Amino acid sequence: AWIDLYTPPPPAISTAGLFLASSPDFSDKVSLSGGITANGFFSITEAFAADGEELTLFLVSGTDTIIDAVAVPFKSPRNYAAAYPDGSGEFYASAIGTKGSPNNPNRVDSIVINELMVDPPSEHRDGEFIELFNKSGSTIDLSGWRFTDGVDFTFPAGTSVPAGGYLVIPANEDYTNYPNSVGQFSGSLSNSGELLRLVDSWDNLADEVYYHTGGDWPELAGGQGSSLELRHPDMDNSTASAWTASDESDKSTFEEFTIAEQYQEITRRGGASDYKELHLQAVGDTHIAMKDLSLSRNGSGNILPGGGLALARNGSANDGWLCQGTHHASKITNGEFHLISSGHGDVKANRCEIDVTSIQDNNNLNFTFEARWISGKPTLNVQTWDRSFGGTIHLNVPKNLGTPGAANPGILDNPAPTISGLIHSPPIPRSSDPVRITIEAKNADTVNLRHRLDTNAGNGTWNSSPMFDDGVSSGDEIADDGVYTITLTNYQSDNSIVQFYVQATSAGGTSIQPALAPEKPAMWVVDNSTHPTDLRLQRFIISARDRSASGGAGDSATFDYDFPKLSNQYFNATFISNEKDIIYNCEMRKSGSPWTRSGSADFARMKWKPPGDRKFRGYTKRAIDNDAGGGRAYHNRIIRYWLYLFGHAANENEFVRVIINGGSASLREDVEPNANDFLKRNWEDGHKGELYRIDDEWWFDDGWGRQNRNATWEYKNTTEPERYSSEWIKRSREAEHDYSSFISWTQMVGRNNFTREEIERTADIDMMAANAVVRGWCDDWDTLTRNRGKNGYFLRRVTDGKWMLVQWDSDLTFGSSNADFIGNLSGVRNFFEKPYIKQRVNHYLNEMVQKYTVNSTRLAAWFRCEEDASPSYSSNESTYNSWNRNRLSKANSTIGSALNIDFNVTSGNGSSLSTSSDTISLQGRSGADVFAIRVTGQPWAEYEFSNTTTWTLSGIQLRQGANILEVQSVDQEGNVTATENFTVTKSGNAAPVLVLDADPGSFRIPINTTFEIDGNESYDPEGTSLDFSF
Repeated sequence: AWIDLYTPPPPAISTAGLFLASSPDFSDKVSLSGGITANGFFSITEAFAADGEELTLFLVSGTDTIIDAVAVPFKSPRNYAAAYPDGSGEFYASAIGTKGSPNNPNRVDSIVINELMVDPPSEHRDGEFIELFNKSGSTIDLSGWRFTDGVDFTFPAGTSVPAGGYLVIPANEDYTNYPNSVGQFSGSLSNSGELLRLVDSWDNLADEVYYHTGGDWPELAGGQGSSLELRHPDMDNSTASAWTASDESDKSTFEEFTIAEQYQEITRRGGASDYKELHLQAVGDTHIAMKDLSLSRNGSGNILPGGGLALARNGSANDGWLCQGTHHASKITNGEFHLISSGHGDVKANRCEIDVTSIQDNNNLNFTFEARWISGKPTLNVQTWDRSFGGTIHLNVPKNLGTPGAANPGILDNPAPTISGLIHSPPIPRSSDPVRITIEAKNADTVNLRHRLDTNAGNGTWNSSPMFDDGVSSGDEIADDGVYTITLTNYQSDNSIVQFYVQATSAGGTSIQPALAPEKPAMWVVDNSTHPTDLRLQRFIISARDRSASGGAGDSATFDYDFPKLSNQYFNATFISNEKDIIYNCEMRKSGSPWTRSGSADFARMKWKPPGDRKFRGYTKRAIDNDAGGGRAYHNRIIRYWLYLFGHAANENEFVRVIINGGSASLREDVEPNANDFLKRNWEDGHKGELYRIDDEWWFDDGWGRQNRNATWEYKNTTEPERYSSEWIKRSREAEHDYSSFISWTQMVGRNNFTREEIERTADIDMMAANAVVRGWCDDWDTLTRNRGKNGYFLRRVTDGKWMLVQWDSDLTFGSSNADFIGNLSGVRNFFEKPYIKQRVNHYLNEMVQKYTVNSTRLAAWFRCEEDASPSYSSNESTYNSWNRNRLSKANSTIGSALNIDFNVTSGNGSSLSTSSDTISLQGRSGADVFAIRVTGQPWAEYEFSNTTTWTLSGIQLRQGANILEVQSVDQEGNVTATENFTVTKSGNAAPVLVLDADPGSFRIPINTTFEIDGNESYDPEGTSLDFSF
C-alpha cells in the first residue's frame, strides 16, 4: 500500500518532523522525512487499516497538531482513491493508480448539469426541473447514478443518455410532460441557491453546481419565469458567468381584460388633474406588455391621453403615463406600453399614472386593454386616484418555461471565458496606496479591466487596461495559475470613487464581471480618514449620480422626474464590512414615511440588499435607522426586548457605524426588517404567511401636497381590495393580491360581530395582547393599538392561520406616563374590549409591573449587558427606570380590581355542591396574575372570563359519589400560582364518555373508501371497562 502527498505551488515543503496517522488518537502515526517540491508529490509506503469503505488520514506535526485531514472513500473492486484535481480534496474510486505523479482517476465528466428551473413563478414547486446533457460522442449509462445534494433521486436501471442527448428530471412527473424525462426527484430546489451534486454508480463526482439567482447569476431565474441555462456545455458550470437566463419574452400571448365599475369620487384634492387620475401598480419585479388601452365613461370614446400609448417625461401626467420610482423604466415600444417595475407599487411615488380629467362622480367607467406577461410577478393593480374604481388582473404565465429536454436557444457556438472572484485590494485605499485588482479566468484570450473615475454626470469614458497572468507584470504573483492581476496608481485623490469591471474575451464570446456592468459596476473609494473600530463598520459606496438621484435632483428634468422623494428605487452600491469584506452590486435606497423621509441624499434612514449570490450574514435585506445617534436610541431596543420576554417575535438589531462613500462614521442601528428573513427565522415557511405593512391611507396631489387617514380595522362595506391595499400593504405573497382573509377580519372585528370561539380560531389573542401592552406601556401613540393606524405590521401566520400584530418603528414613545394603554380606532376597541381579551391585557400588564419594569433584576441585567457592549453609546437606564416608576400608577389603575383579587371558586358554598349531572361548570374569581384555569387530570375542561376577574370552567367530568376537584390557576409558563380543592357530590352512575378519532379526519369520504375509527381514548368515569358495537 502507498499514499501520495501533494504540495501546490509556489513553495517547496519539508516533511521532516511530520507524521501520518489513521487513528483518531494518532497511535499508529509514522514519521516522514525529506520534502516535497512545489507542485510535487511525496510517496509513502505504509499500510493503514481502512474502516469499512473509508480510510481516514491525519497529517500531524511533532506536537500532534493537525495540519491536514481527509476521509478517503474506497469502493471495491476499484482499489485506488485519487484526488482530482491534485490537492482538491475530491476523491474518486479508481481502477488505476498514479504513484508519485499527477492523478488521472477513472471518471465520467461528459454529463453536465445543463439547465435548471429552480424558482418557478409564484413558488410553483411542480414546475422545477433539472436537465442533464451528454456532451460526449457515446451513449452513457446512468443506472445507479444519483443526486446526493440538493434533491434526492437515483436513476433507475437501464437509464441512459445518447450522445448529444438530454435527460430531464422533473419535480412532478404528473404535472409536466417534458420530452426525454425520467421519474421525479424528492425534495425541492432551494430558491435561494444550494449545492446540486451528481455522482455516478461508483459515487464518483460526475458534476456539481452551487447555483444562485441574482448578483452575477441570472436574476430572472429567481422567481421571475426564467430557467438557468448553460451558455455552452464546455464552460465551467460551477461559475456564474457560464449561465444565462432563458428568454421567455415571446412565449405568452395577449389576453383581453375589462374593468367596469362606477367612479364615486370618494375624495378629492387640488384641481382636476391632481385627483382625476388612473393609476397602474405592479406588485413586485414585473414586466408586462399592454396594448389597445381604452378608458371610456358612460359609453363614450377613449379618454386616455395619447390613446394610452404616450409616456410623460416632464413630471406631468397630462399627456401620457407618468411612471416614477420603481416603475420609472416603463416604456412605449412598437405600439405597446411596457410596464416595467423593479419593486412594489404604491399610492405614493411608485406607480404609473395618467390624467383623466373628464371623469365625473357616478360615471360608469370601462377600462379595456390587452396584456401579456413577459417576466416577474403576473399581477397588476388598476385604480383611480381615489380608489373608488379599480381591479386586479392576473395574467397567465406560460407553462412551457425554459427548454427542458432540448438545446438551450442561447447556446454559443464555442465556449466563452468563465470568470469569477473579482476583488480589489486594499478594500479602502488611502491616497498613497496602489490598488490591486484580481480575477480568476479560464479559456480567455484577453482579460481587460475597464475603469473610470466617477463623475456627477456618470458618463465618463471607460479606460481599458490589460490584466496579466505571467507572474511578473502589474503585481501578478504566479504565472499561469488562472488568476489575472492589474495594479493601478492613477486614482489616488482623497474621496475619489472609482468604477470598474472586467471583460474577458475568447473566440467563443465575452464574459463580464460584475455581470450587471457596465450599468452597475464595482466601485472603491479613496479615504484617508481614520474611523473608530469599537463597533462594526458598514461602508456603502454609491456613485455621485445615483446619490444625486436619491436626493432632491431625482424629481427634476435631470432625471426625467423619475425619482421623487418617496421613490423606492434601489441604486447600485458596493458594501464593505469592517473595512475588509467586500460585496459588489448591493442595492441601497432611502427609507422612511412621508413624515420622516429626508429630501437630501444623506441616507440616514435606508434599506439595502446584498446580491442574491452573496448574502451578508445570510440576510437578504437590512434596514439602517438613525435613532441610534440620538436620545431615542434605546426606544425600539427595549420594546423589542420586552416583546421577546413575552415570547413575541421581535427583530434582531445591532448598533453599527455607517459610512457613505468617504464620509464620517455615523452611529446607526442595523435592523432586521419585517420581511422574508424575519418570517422564516420565526416560523417554518414563515414567508408563506400573509404580512401587511400598516400605513396611513394617503392621497397625494401633483405637487406632493398630501392628506391622510388612519389605517383601521373598519369594514368599508366593500370587498374590493383597492379600498384596503393603500394602507394595508402586502409584503408577502404579493402576486396573489388576495385580501379576502383580511377583509373577513374587518367584517368580524369592524362590525363587532364575533364570538370568542371565532376570534380564538382567527387570532392569537395572547400575542395581540402582549403587543398592545408593550406598545401601550411606552406610550407608543403612533401605532394601531393606540391612536394611529401606522408603524406596525399585521401577520396571518402560515403555521396556524392566526393573526397577530408585529412591532415596527416605535420612535415616538415614552411621552406621557398617564396615557391610556389601548386606543379607540375603529375595530381596534371592539377587539380589545372583549372581557376575555381584557383579561389577557391585564395579565400581560401585570407581568410588566411584577417582572420586567420597576425593580426588575432581569431588566437591570439587560441594561448592564448593553452598557458593557461598547463605551460609544449609553443605554440611558435611569431614563427608563424613571419612566417605569411613573407608569406604575396608570398601569395599576388600568388593571383595576383585578390587581389584588385572590384566586377562589365561588360556586355552591365556595367549597362544595351536589348534582346529578354527569358534567359540571364551576365559577370563580381571580386576579391579573392568573393566565389560565384548569382542573387536575381533566385537560379538556375549558375556561372563559366573563369580565377581567370572573371566570367559568366548564366540561368537568364527574363520577358517582364525592369528586374532590383540584382547581388550579397557572401563569403563562404553566406554573401553578394557586390551588382550591372543591368537592362535588354526584348522585347516580355517570355515563361512559365516547372519544373517537377518525382516519381520514372527516367522515365525508367517497363510497367504498376504507376508514378507521379509534375509540381508545373513550372511558367510563366509574372505572368499568367498555364494550363497543357498531
